[in-house]
Amino acid sequence: MPKVTFEKERIQVIVPMHSNLREVAVANDIPIYGGVAKVANCRGNGQCGTCMVEISGNGLKPRNAVEEKKLAASPNLRLACQVEVLGDWIVKTQG
Repeated sequence: MPKVTFEKERIQVIVPMHSNLREVAVANDIPIYGGVAKVANCRGNGQCGTCMVEISGNGLKPRNAVEEKKLAASPNLRLACQVEVLGDWIVKTQG
């Protein structure tokens, strides 16, 4: 099972393969959202673009169309709600 390390929070979790990264963060009380987005976000539907993270590690699929639309100007960022965990990662939250 993959290991996800949330760098800023110094929290490491073991998750089932294909887990949704946003759901992993929320389940482990990782502050994935910053500011007003803590209460005003799309709850993982890829519409608001507020669950941005930076991911390093192996097994990361290319961005999907939703991510490309929301994050075109930020090539190193991903939307946690659109990413499934496929390997050991280090995640930098933006919140």
